[in-house]
Amino acid sequence: NRASALGSYIHCLCTILSKHYKIYINGEEFEKLSPAEGNTNAPKVNTGSIFKKLFPQFLKNAIRDYLHLRKMKVFSESDVCEKGDILLEFYSYGSDAGRLGSEKYNKKLMIIFDAPVLEENEFFNGKKIIFRKKIKKLQDQALIKADRIVVYSNPVKEYVSHITTKRDNIF
Repeated sequence: NRASALGSYIHCLCTILSKHYKIYINGEEFEKLSPAEGNTNAPKVNTGSIFKKLFPQFLKNAIRDYLHLRKMKVFSESDVCEKGDILLEFYSYGSDAGRLGSEKYNKKLMIIFDAPVLEENEFFNGKKIIFRKKIKKLQDQALIKADRIVVYSNPVKEYVSHITTKRDNIF
């Protein structure tokens, strides 16, 4: 989504790298990808559904997380990590794709990590009750597996080095 900050960042990085390397995004050649049509972040219309009002927020969050984790599992089990020599993952909530792809195809893994995903999600969506341990475990496993980790600040570097017990692969 080029309308998002992360989408613009990824597009700029791929444009720069594609001058010297063949770049794939989720298994597709960067050069062959077409810009997304329309605004995918368009505000959703509130239907006022009675079902939405009946269920407490923590239950709706749990269902959303379950569906998200299931979607991430399907993506992680696909062959999108097969192409290329190095995997670069912008780590996101509940991801296991980089770690599994790195292990399956014996490739180096570089992670760009901007913040602890569980804490970030709780800040925006409220305290996690369900899937808390799973989300943290997936994040920690990915960071431990990574050959290189790029962070945006010294506090995040300290956070990551506490998990990985290394400092020499964090930049």
